[in-house]
Amino acid sequence: MVQDSKLINVTIIKMKYFRTGRQIQISFLFLLLISIGPIYGQDNSKLIETIREEFQSINTDSTLRRISLSAGEFLDHSPDGGADLIGFFKKDKIRKIVRTIGVSTGNEIIELYFSKGQLIFVYEEFNSFITNEETQSLDLEKTERSFEARYYFSNKKLFQTSSTGKSRFIEGDIEPQKNLLDMAEEYQTVLENRMHLLKQK
Repeated sequence: MVQDSKLINVTIIKMKYFRTGRQIQISFLFLLLISIGPIYGQDNSKLIETIREEFQSINTDSTLRRISLSAGEFLDHSPDGGADLIGFFKKDKIRKIVRTIGVSTGNEIIELYFSKGQLIFVYEEFNSFITNEETQSLDLEKTERSFEARYYFSNKKLFQTSSTGKSRFIEGDIEPQKNLLDMAEEYQTVLENRMHLLKQK
């Protein structure tokens, strides 16, 4: 009986130690997560600021060469309001692509920005035609901003998004990261091919 009592006491002590150890581990993990969270936030903030400086520099660079394509040169159909694709190059490197498409309900503009050949930022907006209250039809001369979004990329990964209005990515199973990266790659290839053709003339 004495031996059994000692065994029980030892077991209780071990259980208490185990619980205390678990509490210490959980507390340490909690503190670690709290400390890591702000670090990731700070890293993203710095990266976003770097990207902003980059695309602002692109927008103010008056030396970029501009190449334009009409709808039939980059689309397999002709939208109601037409379309164009414009590439901006620094020597042979793509720096910016602007796609404008006019549809029956408004105009869509997407701007893609590149650094060292990789997509770093996308700006998107949709301007909807306003309904004329008297005729109850769309006024094709007047628009209002119905959607606006910003997408930040690093190493081909979408890490930050901000938007106002209804996003087209909400409908269906469209993935913003894949959709935008595929779009950037396709348009980059089309425009670079045109650039090479123009250099050969």
